[in-house]
Amino acid sequence: MNPNREKIIVGLFVLVAGAVLLTTIAAGSGGFGSSRTTYRTYFKFAGGLQPGAMVRYAGLTVGKVDRVRIDPGNSSRIEVAFQVDGSAPIKTDSVAKIATLGALTENYIEISAGTQVAAKAPPDAVLNSVESFGFAQIGDAVQDILPDLKQAIQKLNQNLSGLEITVARANDLLNDRNRSHITNSLQHVDGMLADAQPKVSRSLSNVDQASAKIVPLVDDFKRTANDADVALKNLNRRYEELLKLRCRTER
Repeated sequence: MNPNREKIIVGLFVLVAGAVLLTTIAAGSGGFGSSRTTYRTYFKFAGGLQPGAMVRYAGLTVGKVDRVRIDPGNSSRIEVAFQVDGSAPIKTDSVAKIATLGALTENYIEISAGTQVAAKAPPDAVLNSVESFGFAQIGDAVQDILPDLKQAIQKLNQNLSGLEITVARANDLLNDRNRSHITNSLQHVDGMLADAQPKVSRSLSNVDQASAKIVPLVDDFKRTANDADVALKNLNRRYEELLKLRCRTER
């Protein structure tokens, strides 16, 4: 075969293979037949997210992450820029978060569907985000509650110490000697009550008898008072008659 012809065939093969490769890459990246829309979002923790990571809308793959960097305007957060298929209905109330499909899979951006009435987010819009709760956040949360936990344990130890002292004092108060004294005191009180019971009964009987005698006296006093009232009324009437008689005599 002519060497020049072989070179031409090899060159054509390389050109065709390169064209096929470029076409495949362009098709895979959405270079043909679909437009791409860029969005941004921000996180406090990137969770190992890398450029090229998948972007999913309600679980469906719609794009890829373009850039992950520290926000130039705010070093306390991470800026994530990503492109999605122009037909993806990203809404103004859609929320982005870092998610994973399993423990051994890479993290990706998950975008919520938003509400039906919300408008479609314009290109280059900043989507709201929520932080994923992973092992790092669990560690931070544990570190945050450690001081309060230590303080609670110290208070518990103090309360336990106070309880031990109280129990010890109670045991001292309830030793055999004190229990004997308490028993003797209760028995003495019981004896006093037994001795006093007849006297109290007699006193109550005397009170009942005195009350029974007082009732007739009260009745007699009432009758005497009524008789005195009648006598006073009669005396008053006689006095008035005498006054009238005197007036007639003086005339």
